[in-house]
Amino acid sequence: MADLDAMIKLRQDNPGAYQVRGWVHSKMGDAERAISDFTEALRLDPDRPVTLWYRGGALASIGERTRALEDFDRAIKLQPDFAEAYADRCLTFIDLGIPDQGIPECTKAIDLAPNYPYGHANRGYGYLTKHDIDRAVADFDHALRLAPNSAEIYSNRGAAFAERGDRDRAIADFDRAIELAPEYSMAYDNRGLIYFEKGDNARAIADLDKALALDPKYWRAYFHRAMVKAHMGDSSGSFTDCGNALEFAPDPQAKLTYTVKGLVLSDTFSCSR
Repeated sequence: MADLDAMIKLRQDNPGAYQVRGWVHSKMGDAERAISDFTEALRLDPDRPVTLWYRGGALASIGERTRALEDFDRAIKLQPDFAEAYADRCLTFIDLGIPDQGIPECTKAIDLAPNYPYGHANRGYGYLTKHDIDRAVADFDHALRLAPNSAEIYSNRGAAFAERGDRDRAIADFDRAIELAPEYSMAYDNRGLIYFEKGDNARAIADLDKALALDPKYWRAYFHRAMVKAHMGDSSGSFTDCGNALEFAPDPQAKLTYTVKGLVLSDTFSCSR
């Protein structure tokens, strides 16, 4: 990073240096600084499809999905065969709750680059949100053949197995995801929920505690831990976790979705204000 800072100080008109530093910030989890650097690179050279793709990904990571779509659109207009941008535009549509608009984008990415794993993985996630589990698992299987060390894809396939009711295979996938990425909070959250469904509250709490230690603002993990605590009779702890879940949840629809989910999974649970 110091070398990049020095390079930019010497050549402040070098868009490539800003792009590389932005990429480093992004990999370090600093989306705001990444976006700032990508924006400066684009000010110097507006027609950089890779920079637009990078900035779109950073924007999507902080919930700025409409702006992310604008960047992916521009990247694809500049480079019509940009499979990675199609795959990320697919994922952004899915995260906006419109998987039927996203899935064809992933299919386009697969047509352009059949060996790009995230065309298959993101389409699988789209099918998962539509509860089309057989297609989701097929896409995740294909993606894992291309990227056998992806913790994210294992975790998503585990979620598909869980929805199918195959809890043991789900746990095996979450175990593998954690083995590959011990700080992957989503895998702990997902596994904790499955342990709760299996009646193993101690393991559920341990996994959810770990997820929240890794990401103290992980609202789904607070929600799930609130549900487990309510089931265990810890009403005070459940109330506190509910408060945190509702504070950090990104939007009212997310709050409603997870409140209903809790009522389905546990008739002793309510998380609302």
